[in-house]
Amino acid sequence: MKTIRIYLLLAMYVIAMPLVAQNVQFSANTKAFLLKAEELSAMKSSVTSGLSRYYPVMTLGAKNYIGALIKVLPGIDLKGLERVGVMVNTRAGDIWSVKIPLDAFEALKGISGIEYVDVDWRISKRLDNATTESKVKQVQAGTGVTRRCLGDSVVIGIIDGGFDYTHPTFYDTSGSRLRILRVWEQDNETGPKPSGFSYGTEIVGSQDLLSKKNSGSGNHGSHVAGIAGGSGYLTPGAQYRGVAPAADLIFVSTGEAATSIADGINYVFQQAAALWKPAVVNMSLGSHIGPHDGTSLLDQVIDNLVGEGRIVAGAAGNEGDTPLHLQYSFSGDTIMTFVAFEFDENNPDFNTGKIDQWGSANSDFSMAISISDSSGTLLLTTPFYKASDNPNFQGVLMIEDDSLIYTVTGVASNALNQKPNLLTGISRLKKNYVVTLILTSSNTQLNIWNDGQGVGAGLSDMLDGVKFPGYIAGDINCTVGEIGGTSKKIITVGAYTTKHTFVNINGETMTSSDPDNALAYFSSRGPTVDGRTKPEITAPGEMLVSSVNSGDPKYTESNDNTVMKVEQGGSKWYFAAMQGTSMATPMTTGIIALMLQANSKLGPERVKQLLQDNARTDTFTGVIPPSGSNIWGWGKIDTQKSVQAAFNVEGVASHDNSGILVYPNPAHEYVYLKNSNQAAFPAVISVRNISGVTVKEALYYWNAGESYRLDLSGLSDGMYVVTLSGGNLLASIKVQVCR
Repeated sequence: MKTIRIYLLLAMYVIAMPLVAQNVQFSANTKAFLLKAEELSAMKSSVTSGLSRYYPVMTLGAKNYIGALIKVLPGIDLKGLERVGVMVNTRAGDIWSVKIPLDAFEALKGISGIEYVDVDWRISKRLDNATTESKVKQVQAGTGVTRRCLGDSVVIGIIDGGFDYTHPTFYDTSGSRLRILRVWEQDNETGPKPSGFSYGTEIVGSQDLLSKKNSGSGNHGSHVAGIAGGSGYLTPGAQYRGVAPAADLIFVSTGEAATSIADGINYVFQQAAALWKPAVVNMSLGSHIGPHDGTSLLDQVIDNLVGEGRIVAGAAGNEGDTPLHLQYSFSGDTIMTFVAFEFDENNPDFNTGKIDQWGSANSDFSMAISISDSSGTLLLTTPFYKASDNPNFQGVLMIEDDSLIYTVTGVASNALNQKPNLLTGISRLKKNYVVTLILTSSNTQLNIWNDGQGVGAGLSDMLDGVKFPGYIAGDINCTVGEIGGTSKKIITVGAYTTKHTFVNINGETMTSSDPDNALAYFSSRGPTVDGRTKPEITAPGEMLVSSVNSGDPKYTESNDNTVMKVEQGGSKWYFAAMQGTSMATPMTTGIIALMLQANSKLGPERVKQLLQDNARTDTFTGVIPPSGSNIWGWGKIDTQKSVQAAFNVEGVASHDNSGILVYPNPAHEYVYLKNSNQAAFPAVISVRNISGVTVKEALYYWNAGESYRLDLSGLSDGMYVVTLSGGNLLASIKVQVCR
């Protein structure tokens, strides 16, 4: 007969300090972080090294810090923050990104003006027919658009990891200039910090970048960056050229945390502004911790940072085939769902997971956890924990020689959306037991996400094909990630298939089960909890070939996904195929860069509208209603129509098969107008403001290949139309003046 014991370790794991100070609310995630710190301290373990396995703790100087997003009130006590060692990095309205010393949390209760604190958790990455099928190549060639666009005068920022700074695709098409302007390695403390930020190392200039070589192992960032802005240099016929091959690049090697992302976006936008250039930031990252309704602090930071010429694109996620979400409206009843099925006896540290539960505003609910054997027979159950009790508890269920550590943290009414929230964590069960979540309420509509290890795990009503009474299965709705899919102003990208087969470097044919033109099976789906359609658009995301990191031995000739090798000066680099909304997002990021080249004043709302209005539909998408589809968004991205619409967004008729090139644009004091025609001709040059008033005019006789310097120094900031007419020439070109 089995001996079953249950230990609820109340005394050992209750935090000694008051967790919720007056006027300060700690999120359920922050409470869980502090419980973990207290557990490690009670076990006399190294708190820093132990926490680092679960949270992105960093050492700065002699102190250990955790990042946090905080919501502040007017009159925040800045000196108080400084006194306890809190470092402020990004201020996006009333949401700030900070680094908090691990020993400073108790002191936070004495600082006035802090409303809400949410510490960082680990965020996961969302792992060449594409450019033809989405009409990128046509725009690069100037077909069907006002003029050819390659991303000139636009900055693409990539927030990711695994960058190879030496890869030939990050040079220009001639191989003479490295287009990476600068890099911020956020987890590298060996060099100078970026101005205005308290951590990491900034690397500027091709010499230092080539000397550093890469940001460590991994390939995700190199692959993503190559799709968005690779030049394809050294590949035959620029075969693996990205979408915006002339764009400038800024890389942020992130610590994969909310504050790292917020600071990275801010950093890219600051650097682009200093160059008088628009920027688009790519985030192929995600998580399922959060309310999925646009109210999280990171979502608010993104909404506050974007604007005209400042765009963020995010991956919808790769959990479209995983029933990780459950929605249920309670009326005094109780439901159950299986949340964990298999555990690795040889690697108990892997056996961890988090389930985030959010009720409707101004309601309440309770949850409990049970352990069953593999046949579903109930063995142990915890007490119920109510959200209205603001729980902050860690306990252990003992079963024979095995154990399940669990945490329950929560708030009765979250300060950001007035919703009750419970975050449940489980870890360390070694044998093949089954974990069940039990939920009850009299009045809430509950949304649950099984974050699992950060990439989503299923919720089920079945074991071994047998349905259990009283159990509810998860669904694949609302599976867009909390990072890339829920902000109100982010461009969320789903994935479809443009290539289901490729031949690798060894001549072997690799195939996928998804048919061409169909939605990728993994592409996450909307809506958001507050009812917004997500994603906005879908783009090619399966079997895309792009650059990989030469510093990572994983991708060589022996890897089945390696497609090509290029060599120069005794060095070699590789291109490989990957799939995911991680790949569809940089396709879209590159296309947005082309749109910003056409019109640098586009803001996120206008970019969304142009992508939606010009999306393609076919037999695979079906008819998409005006409100969009939570699978396809508004359809498949059409680069040609979207870029031309960007040219026309101010209602100006542009004609530019004229052979006249304009640079730089946006302009500061002047622009050059270059006659790339084979013949000379006279032309009247007129500059009109957006109201149609001529503010400057000149007559110039142009020789073939000659450039005319147009002085704009006396004009105020804004959009102008430069019209050139004479002989057979008629061209209207929009020029943005900004200082």
